[in-house]
Amino acid sequence: MLAALSRSVFSSVEPNVATYVHRTIAEYLAARWLGKRVAEGLPLSRIQALLGVDCHPSPSLRGLHAWLPIFVPLQATALVSRDPVGVLTYGDAAALPPFKELLPRAFQFSQLRSR
Repeated sequence: MLAALSRSVFSSVEPNVATYVHRTIAEYLAARWLGKRVAEGLPLSRIQALLGVDCHPSPSLRGLHAWLPIFVPLQATALVSRDPVGVLTYGDAAALPPFKELLPRAFQFSQLRSR
């Protein structure tokens, strides 16, 4: 734990208290943690209910939602289709090689749905 906290991705706020240097790091680690909970049996629908409305992430949680497809690969198609622009903007679309064709289709679908 001390080795991780000594990395430049964390900064010390006061003795025995650390924080993230950038919000993206917190979003990534939170999505990884949530992905583990889903693998242990937590329904993804419960997470989505907390992240936004009608399975669409709220603006302040788009980054967290964008990392979820990487850590919940069995639900990646559904997650990407709910916010494809968010995945491209805030996540790591390159980490989703099996879904290369999914992003353009999901983007088109989201455009049709928003009309």
